[in-house]
Amino acid sequence: MERTEEKRAKNAFIPWLVGACVAAVLMGAIAFVDAHEDAAYQGRQRIFVGEHSGHVRDFVRGFFAELLGAMDALEGLVKAQPDLDDAVFTSISRALVRNRPAIRQIQLSPGAVVRHLYPTFPGDKARGLDLRALPGQREAVEEAIKNGRTITVGPVDLAQGGQAIITRRPIYVDQGAGGKFWGFATIILDYPEVREEIETTLSNSNIETAIRVEGSARGPAVMILGREEVFASPHSSVRHVGVPGASWTVAASPGLEHRVHRPERYLFLLVGGVLVFLCGLLAFWDTKRRMIQKQEATTDPLTGVLTRRAFEKQAGIELSRARRNGLPLGLIILDLDHFKSVNDTFGHAAGDKVLTSISQLVAARLRDTDVIARLGGEEFGILVPHTSGRSALTVAQRLCQRIGLHQVSLLHPEIMITGSFGVAELTDDMDGFDTLLEAADAALYEAKETGRNKVCVSSRNGQRLRSEAMQRGAAPNEIAGAR
Repeated sequence: MERTEEKRAKNAFIPWLVGACVAAVLMGAIAFVDAHEDAAYQGRQRIFVGEHSGHVRDFVRGFFAELLGAMDALEGLVKAQPDLDDAVFTSISRALVRNRPAIRQIQLSPGAVVRHLYPTFPGDKARGLDLRALPGQREAVEEAIKNGRTITVGPVDLAQGGQAIITRRPIYVDQGAGGKFWGFATIILDYPEVREEIETTLSNSNIETAIRVEGSARGPAVMILGREEVFASPHSSVRHVGVPGASWTVAASPGLEHRVHRPERYLFLLVGGVLVFLCGLLAFWDTKRRMIQKQEATTDPLTGVLTRRAFEKQAGIELSRARRNGLPLGLIILDLDHFKSVNDTFGHAAGDKVLTSISQLVAARLRDTDVIARLGGEEFGILVPHTSGRSALTVAQRLCQRIGLHQVSLLHPEIMITGSFGVAELTDDMDGFDTLLEAADAALYEAKETGRNKVCVSSRNGQRLRSEAMQRGAAPNEIAGAR
């Protein structure tokens, strides 16, 4: 108990220390901001614009990565079943289109002639079209067949109406360098829907964004989103996007001159000072509250020693350390004799005084490394690390004698009380702390059954301790209650 009070006194400064540290950190941060805010603004703005353009680039890249995943599925389907029927195609395509609103239609075109499409629309004129005969797309189709690479074109006008961005992949069957051209897998993206999905990611941004398809041999540059002037701005962050068979570029620039008007310095410092004080105070009270909660969770409120749960946790740590380092570990269980009669005769307040007095007495005679806990009622557990069964027995015998001589002073006549002890030492055949506790508990039961006010050793350790005692010429009754 005294050691517990000393520990509390030593830890009392911790909330103050945490509060002071939080306040010091905040004061340092405020000083840094005060000194560097103006110089850092341009850098922050550039970083913000760069992060925004990177976000847009990553969104577009991820969008087309999903598209390529769908293409892989279609290519795998064709290679597995070159002569697939509409039912299989529709089943697979339905799964690919699900939760992808930008996909307007999926097509398979054996020999570059559209045969399978999903979904179908009333009056759809796409079925039977020869892709090489489509205006504005012939060169791209022939280039894809020649190079064997996926291409993306658009926005283009569709024969069935509307505008779209089209991604096509040539498919070859018969694996190897001499693979045979089978046809195309095509995914048609609804151009307005693609724009809407991109714009959705920009809805909360003050940055102006533009996306452009760079010019190539197939045609001039085409704006997908935003204004061409964004690319010419000296403040723009420009990033290239890897789109299959095309070159897309993203540009981002501050749409307006958004200036951070720094408050007056003294007002800023005043607000910062109040923030430092409040945060330091909050850290102080939060740390104190957590320490109280931890103490309440691990300390018995009556006696000030550990609770059973905290004791078992600490015992697990000590047991692992003992096993790892080959060190002895002893366990002592103390049960106060005839404690119920104290409560019945003098009342529960007197019983509480006895428990407090005995726990103080025992704790004062233990080492700093020893651990004492109230296991329940009038039963206490004492863990003695780095201690053999013989040494634990000596500790228990001394405690037994000291308790027998102790008088608990109350308003009533002084109460004399005794205790029974069970001692066990960790052995290799014990599975864990529960087994060690059972051994000590069995020894305690033996002490209670054979007269109380005595110390008994677990039967797992008793024979070895008796042999050691005989080897050094000890009296036969030195190992009290050993079985």
